[in-house]
Amino acid sequence: GNNSVATKTDGETFTIDNTAPTVTSINRQSPVSQITNSASVTYRIIFSEDLSDASFVAGDDLSLIEVSG
Repeated sequence: GNNSVATKTDGETFTIDNTAPTVTSINRQSPVSQITNSASVTYRIIFSEDLSDASFVAGDDLSLIEVSG
């Protein structure tokens, strides 16, 4: 979830988006061949909206190398 600690002052407005982004496409970037014996592969995953915090990615099976918009 989005943990937000904010203090509201006069005139400020906040919008809370409770809808999680969805994956719109996954494309393998390297190696490009269908069959490989490579120790690792690189994918580009496109989401339906920009991600501002990718701390949700964890685990031994996945490494997040870069987040770009």
